[in-house]
Amino acid sequence: MTRSAETLVGLRRLTTVWLTAVSLMGLTLVALQFYLERKEFAEAMLTETSAIGANAAAALVFDDAGAAAEMLSAFRVSDEVVEAAFYRADGSRLTEIRAPHDAGRAELGAIAPPHGEEFSLRELRVSLPVMLNGKEVGTLALRAALDRLYVELARFAGGLAAIAAFAVAFASLATHRLRQRLAEKEVARRRAETELAQSRDQLRQMMLHREHLLEEEHKRIAIEIHDQLGQLLTAAMLNLRSLERSLAPADDVKRQFQEVIGQLDESYYGMKNIATLLYPAVLKFGFRPAIEWLAGRLLKVAGIHWHLEVEDPFPALDPEQAMGLFRIVQEALVNVVHHAHAGDVRIALRRTDTSVTLEVADDGRGFDAAGRGKIVGFGLIGMRERAESLKGHVTIASRPGNGTTVKVTVPLVTHDAPAVGTRRETP
Repeated sequence: MTRSAETLVGLRRLTTVWLTAVSLMGLTLVALQFYLERKEFAEAMLTETSAIGANAAAALVFDDAGAAAEMLSAFRVSDEVVEAAFYRADGSRLTEIRAPHDAGRAELGAIAPPHGEEFSLRELRVSLPVMLNGKEVGTLALRAALDRLYVELARFAGGLAAIAAFAVAFASLATHRLRQRLAEKEVARRRAETELAQSRDQLRQMMLHREHLLEEEHKRIAIEIHDQLGQLLTAAMLNLRSLERSLAPADDVKRQFQEVIGQLDESYYGMKNIATLLYPAVLKFGFRPAIEWLAGRLLKVAGIHWHLEVEDPFPALDPEQAMGLFRIVQEALVNVVHHAHAGDVRIALRRTDTSVTLEVADDGRGFDAAGRGKIVGFGLIGMRERAESLKGHVTIASRPGNGTTVKVTVPLVTHDAPAVGTRRETP
């Protein structure tokens, strides 16, 4: 997952959490507002009921229904009170008033209800004792509708909904703009990655061309050294040996001639080694003999035991591929000699119908391949670049104390098949 995609997913999660929090906060505010409105309404009704009940004590003592009804008329100015009644001390009803629009609802009843307050979904019921000189002389009861309370609550919820809708719209707009910016950055990033990949491919092609020219130059120099310098050294040795035979056995000059001939022999073999390293002509005898020769020249001198595992029959590789794999093995063995402190090296060559796999494994001290990060040696970089130029790849497995294994896998290109990166011309 790219960084832009991760950012977008995080933004969606944050938006979901934010909207959930806003919704819960809105519900909490609505519930709190309903509680406060109901409490305020109940307190107002209790205060008004208590005041009316205190003024009506005399009417209840004298059983004056008209005076009691006059007292109840004070509730008519309130749209919330739908029914009110006075009850005598024995619990019987003295008088009552009812709102015209409440004809279909249940009445308070002919008997005084228990004292207290009771909330239902749509109304409030209040029953208070009427006291005179500390003695209960009757009961005042009423029913009050909560319609106005719900209207106020609806207005409050509507205001919250409007605010929430504005917040959601603002968040949606901000999210949309951010998504656009992220999409633009993602397009720019992909464009940059494409350009970088193209640049790397061009650089790899340039390196491949440079390596090809360099190998050709090595080949030319090796031939020049072998043909010209080799011929000169051979002719000088023949002439010196001819002069040596004409000298007396005890002559000191003969001994000097023998020393010079020995030095020329060493120079001749040194010249052959240099020419072979510049251009391994041994590859013309096959890839397996070339690897055997290379391992013998590098590892035998260092006192490192080695063995070669080759699946038979091993095909004749394309010269360009054979040279690339030879250089990779050469670099791997040079690293073993210089850095691994190994005692044994295994070189394995395997093939399938479509690929060739080469492994160079040692039992040396190894290194922390996972912890190296981007800090790698130029030899490892060179091996990777050579493998990629052959359309293959290199994997390096190593841990401190457990040796190192270099594994190269490239597409199989035989001597008769077109080389990697070329096209077979059709007539």
